[in-house]
Amino acid sequence: MAFSLAMLQASQNMINRVEIDHLLLGVPELGAGIRWIRDEFGIAAGEGGRHLGVGTHNALVALGGRTYLEVIAPDPEQLVPKSALPYGLGALSAPRLINWAVRVPDMDAWAARLYELGIPTQLKARDRVNPDGQRLAWRTAAMPATTSVDGVNLTGLIPFAIDWQDTVHPSETAPEGMMLESLSLCHPQVALVQKTAAVLGLPVLVEQAQKPCLKAHVRCRQGIREIR
Repeated sequence: MAFSLAMLQASQNMINRVEIDHLLLGVPELGAGIRWIRDEFGIAAGEGGRHLGVGTHNALVALGGRTYLEVIAPDPEQLVPKSALPYGLGALSAPRLINWAVRVPDMDAWAARLYELGIPTQLKARDRVNPDGQRLAWRTAAMPATTSVDGVNLTGLIPFAIDWQDTVHPSETAPEGMMLESLSLCHPQVALVQKTAAVLGLPVLVEQAQKPCLKAHVRCRQGIREIR
């Protein structure tokens, strides 16, 4: 990927307008994930719903503003093979941040920017039904299961975009008690990740690390805690 001056200048129009929507905490089993959140942060995550046809279900915790934590796990009531579950959920043995989502001012412009980076996207309509029967609908800019820039695997570090349209934002109904302080993209090739984050206007920190990962710092009753 060639990071041209024009690309970097154009990205300035998106900087400070790209907002973190939610973080995805993958867990092997939802009940165990909810207990982990309670034990680690003293918060009872609220029941979310089922992603029919995808093979997952979730629980939610608000992270302040219009941001939340989605605890997501395989749904045993859906007959979806482990290998077909998104974000590598079928291989998880412990809680881990596996992906994240952003809100952007223009979904089509966001998709075009990713295309310039060599990442194809597809705008898709999604929905799920809450336990109370309320249907939530949204639109995402879906990316390939493996996301690379210049041949370097950045899967999970580059977020997908989401547009909640007229749906009530999940953060408004999720239990409170946690606040997102910062989100870091950790990777051995830190310069490439820094340039990619700059092109996309991502509101994150970038850190050198031996292995790629997402790292969040959240404030809760016990002080500031780290999730990765």
